[in-house]
Amino acid sequence: MCDDCSCSSVDKRIQTFDDQKCKKCGEASVIKVHQQGGHCVECFLIHCRHKFAASIGKANDVKYKSKVAVGYNAGSSSTALLHLLSTMLSRIGKRKKLEFICHFVYICFEDLDENSQTIESLQSNVTSLGFTFSCIQPIATFHYNRYLKREIMLKTLCNFAASGNFDYCMIGWTSNSIAINGLSDVITGRGDGFGFTAKFNDNKLFPILKPLKDFTDKEIGLYNYFSKTPAPIYSLLNDSISTYAVTENFVRGLQSGYISTLSNIVNIGSKHSSSVNQNKCEVCSIPMPNHVNDSNTDKLTARSFLDHFDKPKYLKTLCYACNLQNFENG
Repeated sequence: MCDDCSCSSVDKRIQTFDDQKCKKCGEASVIKVHQQGGHCVECFLIHCRHKFAASIGKANDVKYKSKVAVGYNAGSSSTALLHLLSTMLSRIGKRKKLEFICHFVYICFEDLDENSQTIESLQSNVTSLGFTFSCIQPIATFHYNRYLKREIMLKTLCNFAASGNFDYCMIGWTSNSIAINGLSDVITGRGDGFGFTAKFNDNKLFPILKPLKDFTDKEIGLYNYFSKTPAPIYSLLNDSISTYAVTENFVRGLQSGYISTLSNIVNIGSKHSSSVNQNKCEVCSIPMPNHVNDSNTDKLTARSFLDHFDKPKYLKTLCYACNLQNFENG
């Protein structure tokens, strides 16, 4: 009680949760992914599905009956994205605004003949849920490091969507992916693109939606396990000494000691206002200064991978970071 009035001095915003019981239904709690109490399995799955639909609905970016090209690599997050989309679209009901048409795109970096069984398995996973499927193989003849592979996948997906008259692209980036990719870009001199990376709608090159941006890898892993989704069959490059890997270890270390690390990085990044210059780097697509040194275009280590894109909007210029990057060695 206060000394000079009869009001309660207890902060009603502070609540204590019984970790032994589900915060929604009161049944035994088996999952705890944040500080605000735990969930039983059924309430956790409902929570994930509602959170996913709310992230798309609140953004109000996807129009009714839009065509969406969804990047699918059979990893943990894209597998969850496949099943969350299937569940949401099959239960539209009163949410007609959330109804859109999805086409899943797998970008294969390996030989198609040698991986025919894998591709057939992926196609079966997608078509069994009522979606259509395409497999694309980028045309390139050099070694991929993790950063370059990411950029090729995004540009190939955007190129497919633009040529197929799609309205949006969609990828399964979680808050972990966004935070690590964004900080990696800052470290390597591409920080002006962090604002695009952290937003729900990344329109740096083509509208790319990230409906899993509020999910952590832990939530996605638990969702896949308890919803019994097929086990992921795809893994990223094992580059333990790359900038990305070092950043990933750094962020995960912070997250283990400070649970708001990921959300803070993503929120700060989404508030960053990137430049709107017409000149963009042809590799990373970040805006560049209006006055670009033409001598930069003489260095072809980064530019060669875009030779198979016949698009006039990709300017023949490179940012400073991409000029310094040795893509052959990572």
